[in-house]
Amino acid sequence: MKFAALAVLALAGNAAAGEFSPKYAPEEKPLAVALKRAPAHIRSAPAPDFWALMPYYEGMRGPHSASAASAAMVLNALRQGFRYSSADELITEEALLRATAERGWADRLAGEKPAGVDLAAFGALFESSLSTYGVSASVRTIPVAGSDAAAVASVRRILADNERFDGDFLIALYKQSVFTGDPEGAVGVYAPVGAFDAARDAVLIFETDRKWYEPYWVSLDTFVQALASLRDAEGRPAGGLTEIRAKEIPPAPSKRRP
Repeated sequence: MKFAALAVLALAGNAAAGEFSPKYAPEEKPLAVALKRAPAHIRSAPAPDFWALMPYYEGMRGPHSASAASAAMVLNALRQGFRYSSADELITEEALLRATAERGWADRLAGEKPAGVDLAAFGALFESSLSTYGVSASVRTIPVAGSDAAAVASVRRILADNERFDGDFLIALYKQSVFTGDPEGAVGVYAPVGAFDAARDAVLIFETDRKWYEPYWVSLDTFVQALASLRDAEGRPAGGLTEIRAKEIPPAPSKRRP
């Protein structure tokens, strides 16, 4: 697999009863590779989404607010060309939830067992927040229910197209444990896609669970598997992608970064 060319990562994990438990298990062939261990693509390729998102990257502030954290990052990136005054604030998770209070986003994230935000609801909430922040963009949700060769090829085309510009972004809804190997992470998490390395078929995840994780690469196959593995309470496929595309897409970068 092309992803094997990336550096092997073995970070310290939680220890229980004196036993070492590595992050991104299994240790001999980790599911994920931390960005700091594999920076080559970011150093050599234009990576437009990475540079558009990176200034606004932060983790979720609440235990269940990955959807709001992801949306805030992407909304800021969509506004990267705005002329800010000294009195203008950037968009934060808290500000976004306040601004959308009447739409019930915060209510969906409240309590020990929140209702949550499914893929369709997230797309609608994101779209309704665009006018609040003066952003003109289209929003499309893309359910991913399978991980066969056709599904992988379809997601690959979406990722490759997305990597060309800094005016369109992808937010993934996935089963976190497929990336990390931690059974306690068998839950749905939202996070922006930071980059796609087509040469290695690797996807950079701007993980919103920053208490435990940092940005990391996963193979394309693993990425699709995590999308397709997520199920709702009734056992139906629940994972997928939300594509946000500015109405005016800038031209593709003509030069590689130095």
